Amino acid sequence: MKTITIMLTVFFLAAVIFFGVLIIRQVVPGRQAAETEPTAAETEPTAAETVTGTSPDTAEETAGEPDENINKIEIYVGGNKNDGIFLGEAEYGLESKDAALIYGQDFSNFGFELSAGIREYNFEPGMVYPLYIYTYIPASGWNFARKEITAPGDPEVYETIHISLERPDPSKIIEGDAVKEIYVKGWALDLAYPDDTGIDRVEVYLEGPKDFGKFMGRAEYGMERTDVGNAYGNANYNNSGFLLKLDESGLEPGINYLVYVYFYSKNGQFKYSITGFTIAGEGQPQNALVHAEAGFSRKSLDISGWAINKKFVEEGVPRSLDIEYSIKKIVFVSSQKGNKDIFSMN
Repeated sequence: MKTITIMLTVFFLAAVIFFGVLIIRQVVPGRQAAETEPTAAETEPTAAETVTGTSPDTAEETAGEPDENINKIEIYVGGNKNDGIFLGEAEYGLESKDAALIYGQDFSNFGFELSAGIREYNFEPGMVYPLYIYTYIPASGWNFARKEITAPGDPEVYETIHISLERPDPSKIIEGDAVKEIYVKGWALDLAYPDDTGIDRVEVYLEGPKDFGKFMGRAEYGMERTDVGNAYGNANYNNSGFLLKLDESGLEPGINYLVYVYFYSKNGQFKYSITGFTIAGEGQPQNALVHAEAGFSRKSLDISGWAINKKFVEEGVPRSLDIEYSIKKIVFVSSQKGNKDIFSMN
């Protein structure tokens, strides 16, 4: 009996060991697979990651206040960003005593300057050139200020070329439908040629002289002007008139546009005349106050000034978060309690 009991015990233990091994084999591979294979949550991005796609820095910039500081200043001559010549990007954040004198010491570091090389450009002596000074504020975009400068020296004068530039009239503001009918009109002749008018062609530029401004085209020349022939006592000058209709597309209101008209004689000499016109209305709102001075040297055009966001003038200059501002106290004497005592306050 005892032998049978021992045998049954042995068989029972063997069965337990056998089934235990089978269970372990089933559980361990599953656990290893769970440890080695990534889950769906690990392999697929969350909805937030898929939609935003932003880095922490970008998210912080998006959530924060828009930047009201002027971040960039670009300067063009002879036209705007589309038609002018890019002189360069000005250095900004310089000391400006003029700005501090006008608006206070908080505005002393809003100066800018640019020294642009001019050897590659032909600035004609005595010629007027418009400067476009663009300022970029991230919160509101690009703005521009316009300034006219004159190249040093005296222009060449050819006495025999006589001209009259009658339109546009700079004293009149163009309004309404008249904007679509802006003409350059007048007459020209060269007295060195008594048998004809002596004029080869008439060219028109906008916002800058030749090689700078936008070429608007050649005027129609040879139009009847018997009044000119009668005035000079020469019927050969009866067809000395010219006319050109300007393309008004892209012109903004509130700007005094300059028109440069060149009159070329048959002998290659030329004479020019400058007029202008202003379209009624106000242009795009300007969010920056800009003052600039410009001067020519032998090798460069030097431009300097200051530029300030209008909002800073109205609301004050934001204080930098990188600077620790300590609380300062003032000390004063007062007899408000009957006796003279010393008081202090923030």
